[in-house]
Amino acid sequence: MPQLPSGTRLWLSAASILDPATPFLPSGQDRFWYRDLDPGTDWLPGEPGRPPECLRTAMVPTNRIEAAAYIRVLIATPDDQAPTWRGDWLLTFERPDDFTLEDWEASLAFFGSPRSLDLLDAVIDRCRRQSASGDGPDIEGFEPAMGGRPALAQRLAIAVGNAERLIRRRGDLDLAGEDGLVRRIDERMEAMYEFADRSLDVHGPHRAIAHRLLATLAVEFGDSEEAVRHARAHEILFPEGRPFSRRLAARVERADAGGAVRLGPRVRGPLERVRDV
Repeated sequence: MPQLPSGTRLWLSAASILDPATPFLPSGQDRFWYRDLDPGTDWLPGEPGRPPECLRTAMVPTNRIEAAAYIRVLIATPDDQAPTWRGDWLLTFERPDDFTLEDWEASLAFFGSPRSLDLLDAVIDRCRRQSASGDGPDIEGFEPAMGGRPALAQRLAIAVGNAERLIRRRGDLDLAGEDGLVRRIDERMEAMYEFADRSLDVHGPHRAIAHRLLATLAVEFGDSEEAVRHARAHEILFPEGRPFSRRLAARVERADAGGAVRLGPRVRGPLERVRDV
């Protein structure tokens, strides 16, 4: 636990990986369970409050770079009594807004230290041992939430409302030039899209809601064809959803007429799009 020049303290934690000695659901061959941010939430890394989580499976890491994706970065400012997780993973950790340049340089030195490298090796071993203890049928895609509403249909319904709030918030932040927060919202929406897409592999009453969420997000990503396809699937499964499909089709037409299409965090104009033809 190093103390940075500003007095902020830093930890690396492997607590997201379930204890190999704790019996749990089977994970499948060479897979393990870990705690991740709930992809259906509109909570952004770095915001106050406890991050909403769910349980997921992943392939056992084979090297230190892969292992870094499951190590949490915990931070305690000089005013904090205890460290908190802001939603950051070692592999994708970026300099926080409240870190000075000296703090960031000290952090990078810590991440490359023998102590941190030993932790990466220990994480690989922990994942292997947990996978061996939970080997069995592969249930990839099963992601129980750790909140009060674990049912898939409920989680997707909540995600629909969260997506709409993120879209409105992104528009306001984009106009204000808050590029860092815009990028975090893009990452949240991409994780939400992947979550809804994975859910289609599971049959159940949630599928109509999943298609609606995918259609809503596809418009934001500039994928008009996917947006229309998912809107039609939503209407087929849920005929009462025809008004949503019509509103979405109108949005797609307006976006196409405007000549600018977002692809993830990027905005591309007509001249740039011509190069893809």
